[in-house]
Amino acid sequence: MADNRTALIDLMDRLALTKADVASIAKASPATVDAWLKPETSKSSRQVPDVVLDVLSYSAGDAVCASPSEAAELLGTTIARVKRAAGQSRALLTHAMSVRRKEDGVHPLETVKKGGHVVMSLGPLSFLLVPGFAFLPVEGHTGKRVKLGVPARIVETRDSIRLETEVDEWNRTREEQRSAVAAARLASLLEEQRRLGSRLADAKEEEDAAAIRRIETALALLDKQIDAVEL
Repeated sequence: MADNRTALIDLMDRLALTKADVASIAKASPATVDAWLKPETSKSSRQVPDVVLDVLSYSAGDAVCASPSEAAELLGTTIARVKRAAGQSRALLTHAMSVRRKEDGVHPLETVKKGGHVVMSLGPLSFLLVPGFAFLPVEGHTGKRVKLGVPARIVETRDSIRLETEVDEWNRTREEQRSAVAAARLASLLEEQRRLGSRLADAKEEEDAAAIRRIETALALLDKQIDAVEL
């Protein structure tokens, strides 16, 4: 948590986000954002929650898809093209993990092994890793993007750790279906959190007190739902 302030500043620089943008996406007050950005030596400094960084990193607004056929339908393309695009995205994911490892000194898969989730950005693209699944950005010919959830397995040897993914239509066991549903739900909740944050910012700009209360209530419930997801 100690480095989250630096991570937040880096995200703001990389994504050209103002403090108002952060407040909008994270459904936080301007005073809270100010407290997040203050040095830890300040008495009014507050720690930046991990989920805030995740939401900011995952703010591309991509729809979440559980299969290549679903992604193909949303993108208006063929399953074969989705699979090819996902294959290219897998190569970028490997690079994104390498970059994150150099930045943090810890391989992101170590976090996933412990049951956590990791959001990584590479240029305009973002990737989400959760136990058992990777969510890959897949773009159609019109420029529209979705996040495709694919089964992922961590493979370790004495000297290395890597992620194996399966981009295909697959017959899931009951347990695999449950895991897939949970992973997609987490990805969707993070996206919904971003969207509600944007709506809250609009409501505050319009000084719509009723809308603010309604959206803040929805966000509070959404936080509990995110915490309750079991992968």
